[in-house]
Amino acid sequence: MTPTRAVREAPEALVYQAAEFEGTTKRTSGALFLFLIATVLWLQPCPAAGVEFFVGIDHPNASDTNNGLSSDHPFRTLARGTQGLWPGDTLTIMAGAYREVVQLPRSGTATAPITVRAYPGDEGRVAIRGSDIVTGWINEGNNTWSVDRPALPLMAYPDDWPDYGALSKRREMVFIDGNPLTQVLSAGELSEGRFWVDVSAGRYYVSSSGNLDDRLVEVATRDRGICAYWIDHVVWVGVKVEHVANGTDPAMFVRSFHEIRNCQVNNNNMEGIKAGDGAIILNSHVNRNGGVGINLPGSGCLLDGNETSHNSWRYGPGWHAGGIKVIYDRPADNRISRHTSNYNNGPGIWLDTCGPGNVVEASFMEGNKAVGLFIEATQGPTWAINNVVVGTELTDTPYPQCEGSGITTREAYDVFLYNNTVANVEGPGICISGDERNGGLDYTANTHVYNNIVVDSGSAAVRFWVWGTAREEPRISSHHFDNNLYYGQVTTIIFPHLVYPWPDQFWSLSEWQAAWFKDLQSLSLPPNFVNPGTNNFSLSPDSPAVDAGDDLADVSDDFAGCRRPKGATSDIGAFEYCVDAGNPPGEFTDGFEFGDTSMWSSAVP
Repeated sequence: MTPTRAVREAPEALVYQAAEFEGTTKRTSGALFLFLIATVLWLQPCPAAGVEFFVGIDHPNASDTNNGLSSDHPFRTLARGTQGLWPGDTLTIMAGAYREVVQLPRSGTATAPITVRAYPGDEGRVAIRGSDIVTGWINEGNNTWSVDRPALPLMAYPDDWPDYGALSKRREMVFIDGNPLTQVLSAGELSEGRFWVDVSAGRYYVSSSGNLDDRLVEVATRDRGICAYWIDHVVWVGVKVEHVANGTDPAMFVRSFHEIRNCQVNNNNMEGIKAGDGAIILNSHVNRNGGVGINLPGSGCLLDGNETSHNSWRYGPGWHAGGIKVIYDRPADNRISRHTSNYNNGPGIWLDTCGPGNVVEASFMEGNKAVGLFIEATQGPTWAINNVVVGTELTDTPYPQCEGSGITTREAYDVFLYNNTVANVEGPGICISGDERNGGLDYTANTHVYNNIVVDSGSAAVRFWVWGTAREEPRISSHHFDNNLYYGQVTTIIFPHLVYPWPDQFWSLSEWQAAWFKDLQSLSLPPNFVNPGTNNFSLSPDSPAVDAGDDLADVSDDFAGCRRPKGATSDIGAFEYCVDAGNPPGEFTDGFEFGDTSMWSSAVP
């Protein structure tokens, strides 16, 4: 027998009543007291099947006075729907815009997580919005409209963060028919699709043709979307979080062992998602957020099949910015796979001050600022396998040596760069940089560069930008290169002279081979991609990269899931020449599984 919800919530009251009865009635017998305690214990929650509640803000029968147990009579608000959730329960949300902050009263458990999901068929149409609809706009002429509304408080960044100007401190956002407008700092900058906030007058000005009262105008108001940073073991499915005017907290803030599936966290003022230990994020889109798309301080996490693009428009590119940033208290054993991270105002994927065991594989990074994949202050082993990095852009920085690079390591050791393809970046294809930091815990040494293709990079295929102990033995000789293909650069290797004043040396592949006996099996030939103009970097059958790689135990398949090797040996680059991919495995078999993978191993080919 499963107690009803009313009975499940009764024990705390009964305990109080039992204690009160004992304290105020001197004649209470021991037998009666034991009977009351036994009753309380019998009524405690049991691990039976959970209860499903329904919320539907636009449902004609929706009311917070309903019991919420039927989709025909749902609750109206998420605040009411989440109020009574216990481990094992499910909150099913119907399509609509929910203009409220979502908080949960308690955690789920490992065996009975709480589930918050979109109603089947409503995935992507359940929107948790930090904005309100604003009407009453006054026509000021010249396609300019205004309304009384106070400015939001400025954001306060840590003292050691760079100052990116006045706009980086603002939090106001305006959307017309779902499309974000661009904020400017003066009336003179207004033009179609822009808005300005007169802070002293407490008034918003919008430049837009047509009558704003005939359109949906939403203005960001709330500074939180999903706020569950003290809650563990929750599954989120098919919901959107958007228009949040967040500052220091992310729009979706969760703690440990949350699973986020098929969700969208888009168009928020700063960070999109922040997740702790054991997080699983699958097939979700985290785009157009003002700060970093996903901030991952946790360990033992899986991110598979997600996208983080066009992030850090509010703050970046040189600090806490980009598509994904893995940072804080040495996060370890995380896996980022089949990820897309494009056109961020910062690195596509950034590992910073990390512990060992992190993996980035089969991911695509295009058009990011500063660095495509950045591995910084990280203790190895760290793997970057089968990634494609394209078109990284230079930024205005006082340290240009690694800017615009495809892959950069800095004060990182035991890094394994295997079977990546880097093309058309504005800086070096691969940059190995730094010395040591954090009291010598992080240092530049022992980078393994095998089976990579680097073509048409701006400064060199590989650049060393090292100093101090990193330029001395044994660390300068600890880096390993072979079976790579470099093509289309004026210089293949930029390497430091080891005698003061340490001028850079610019070497061809053959000069590099002769000087350091590295890359002895590597090639300097056109890679013969199928169609690089459309980002198809798979290999033609006549590519010199076919069967020219080394068979690496850590690389058992390619970017697309094709098993390696298909020929005599593995191919160079992210793609194996693969006419028949065979049957992709149900789980990874390349030795990177960690912890309990039972919840996600079948999710990744």
